[in-house]
Amino acid sequence: MSNTKIFNNPINNKTKPDSTVEVLEVSIPKQCPASSIQYLKAKFPALKTLKLDYLVEGNQTKQQSAIWWQHIVDLCGHIQDYNITIFAQNYIDYLLEFDNYVNFLQNIVGKAERKALIYLDITDSFNLKIEYNGSKIVLFGSNIVDSEGRLESLLKQVSERAMIPFTPKSVEIIYRHKQNKPNESKFAKVYSDLIRTLLTSTVPLMNDMRLDYQPPTKTGSGPYDILVEGWTIEQITRVKPDIGPN
Repeated sequence: MSNTKIFNNPINNKTKPDSTVEVLEVSIPKQCPASSIQYLKAKFPALKTLKLDYLVEGNQTKQQSAIWWQHIVDLCGHIQDYNITIFAQNYIDYLLEFDNYVNFLQNIVGKAERKALIYLDITDSFNLKIEYNGSKIVLFGSNIVDSEGRLESLLKQVSERAMIPFTPKSVEIIYRHKQNKPNESKFAKVYSDLIRTLLTSTVPLMNDMRLDYQPPTKTGSGPYDILVEGWTIEQITRVKPDIGPN
């Protein structure tokens, strides 16, 4: 039996377990202790599919974040498909969540299976999505790319801690430059060069991968014209030649 329940309010953890629910959609407010994630696991023992959106509380400590993510690891280890989006509202929170995001990958995705797909969408926000066997986990940072130093730091961490260790099947990075937005044009070439330089240095460290570049194309979005350019790192399939009988 497949039921969907949507929670947009704080969850009442006094109710009894419900074994009829296999599909669950949850929107969690800022005030979400780790006990709420424990509750989901205990409340819905037959859960197979989970969609969870969580807005990170601004004053969350490092310990609170680690405990919260550990319960997410425990929960996702018992379900078939998950779609989790974590929203961080500032640069410091994003870095804190990224540490635990990587731990999640190590525990759930693992290092042996080269099947993960990594998507990175950059404007003034930083949107990192990793898909694996039909599931995905997204870490979204709103308005955190406001300097060359921050972008370089974020890109290096994604490369060193998510791309190289997991050697994914493919990596797709999109950079969206709002041409008419004040004070952004001067950063466009710098940001673009940063991405390309980092990827060029990363590819040789990921065995059997190649880098393809898509030059800027123009699109329209609201009051701005946007230049979108992209880079794709893909796994190279090498076929052994058929030598035939000796």
